[in-house]
Amino acid sequence: MTLLEVNRAVCALVEQAAARSGTGAELSAEDLSRPILRPSVKIDLEESREAAAVEDRVEVEVTFRIYFFARDRSRPKLDNLAMRQALGRAFRDGVPVGEDVVPIDEGLLFTVTDGVLEAALDLRLDLEPETPAGDLMETLSQRYTTD
Repeated sequence: MTLLEVNRAVCALVEQAAARSGTGAELSAEDLSRPILRPSVKIDLEESREAAAVEDRVEVEVTFRIYFFARDRSRPKLDNLAMRQALGRAFRDGVPVGEDVVPIDEGLLFTVTDGVLEAALDLRLDLEPETPAGDLMETLSQRYTTD
């Protein structure tokens, strides 16, 4: 499992939740140069900690922040409730990544600031370490020549 695969799985669950919420929100890319479209959902990924767990695995704690921008910024309560319920259902059984399911220990933490619903999702992952490009030291050979 890689962080990219986990990110795709989280995005897929958020898209499903947005569709089920009935708000008409769509997942939008993180383009800060344009105004925020409403209704929409954005996802931000924050890596918080990484540690070597065992020889072939790396333990990573990550936080996904899901932002929902309701259609009407001055009256977001009903849309926020619908999205909150849909997100809760979507993530209730964990995050399916390929054949694995990443459990969610703490659940989703919801807050509303200035009418924007934010859901924080903390995950602890056991990832495969990245392999560096090129040959490993064990496979390199040198020849010394003298003139």
